[in-house]
Amino acid sequence: MVLDRGFVAGGQWWRLWTCHLLHLDPTHALLNLGALAVILLLAMRQRMLGELVLAAVLGMPLLSLALLWLDPAMDWYAGLSGLLHGLLVVVLARRGGFLAWLLLGLVVFKLFHEWRFGSHWEGWPVITLAHRLGAAEGALWAMVGGLWAMTRLPVARPGA
Repeated sequence: MVLDRGFVAGGQWWRLWTCHLLHLDPTHALLNLGALAVILLLAMRQRMLGELVLAAVLGMPLLSLALLWLDPAMDWYAGLSGLLHGLLVVVLARRGGFLAWLLLGLVVFKLFHEWRFGSHWEGWPVITLAHRLGAAEGALWAMVGGLWAMTRLPVARPGA
């Protein structure tokens, strides 16, 4: 079920998750699922699939609530692309290296371009705020996850 302000206010909290699972048409769904498959493959290679699933489950309602709060004129939302931007940022930021940082730079450029010029899909306006919020959420998750991982590393003792 789509994210609808009235229904969420009326107690249909599951829409905070389900809106990310619905799409405008089959092509939209297939593109998002293809991107998700690539992101999941990268996460599996980095042995962070569990972390990415947790980021998605926690990120869905946070992204939905942020959209409702920051865009009071938005009537409804459906799609995975906001969350995908966040998951991609998590995977790339945690991977590091030249190529990952280059791709992150391209994501930032894309977000800026969408913000400046807008975006449409098959005549529907794209909620580009979802992409920016998802990417920001992913950056936050990557930073917190990176700090947590650093605290979990074994510390070499002097003389050991």
